[in-house]
Amino acid sequence: MTDKKEMNRYTWIDIRKQGIEVHFQPIYSIADKRVTALEALFRARDGQGGYLNPEEVVRDIEAEGRSYALDLWVIDQTCAYMQEFRKRGIKRVNVNLSPASFVSHRLAQKITYLMDEHEIPHHMLWLELTECGSDVDPNKIKQAMEELRDEGFMFSMDDFGKGESNFLRLLDYDFDVLKVDKEFVWSIEEKEKGKAALSCVIDFAKGQNMMVTAEGVETQAHVDFLKQAGVTNLQGYLISRPLEPKACMEFLEKYRNVDILQLP
Repeated sequence: MTDKKEMNRYTWIDIRKQGIEVHFQPIYSIADKRVTALEALFRARDGQGGYLNPEEVVRDIEAEGRSYALDLWVIDQTCAYMQEFRKRGIKRVNVNLSPASFVSHRLAQKITYLMDEHEIPHHMLWLELTECGSDVDPNKIKQAMEELRDEGFMFSMDDFGKGESNFLRLLDYDFDVLKVDKEFVWSIEEKEKGKAALSCVIDFAKGQNMMVTAEGVETQAHVDFLKQAGVTNLQGYLISRPLEPKACMEFLEKYRNVDILQLP
């Protein structure tokens, strides 16, 4: 790959040559007491047997103006596995979409085409809106969301409590799920006001008939508090790290009818 220090970025062409993959992180349903969903996560190989920092890579691809190509690639790759996921009890898969992708031409038609090509019901794909910059027209995002919702897709607000993912976005857009950022979850053990602040957010979301997914769940203390607070789903290393497709299939087979949180 071209030296990042020389270019000060990763390019879409470079990372495709180096090797790109989609991994899946299990999401636990508190009501069902098992894993019922996944989040698709982009990964780029570093050429040395490991992976590049995904946040840095995504940031640079967005700066290059190629986030639309990346997002559609992830959706296409995800669709290729979704029939097998369904057989293993998965009800939905979440995929990130950048604001730039939301305002791209014919987004709804292209996503619908990919889903139909793989014969996947539209309700199985939930789209997570990542942080919105000031240069993105919110009206265009709303229009794209309306077009996608008409096709049966659902929406999550990603990384609430981080960056620009705040209450103003909740007022601007119609989300089905609020995803609480891991650092917000961790604050319940690290900051005096963490529990009170998170409880307020969860109560607000529930009042708007939104489901709540908590990211960064790593301890039993997290689980106990989040259950009591009324969170719908849990995601984090206590459930599972992100897995390569084959490993994810094996995980789902092993724990399909198991409450993973009750294991010793």
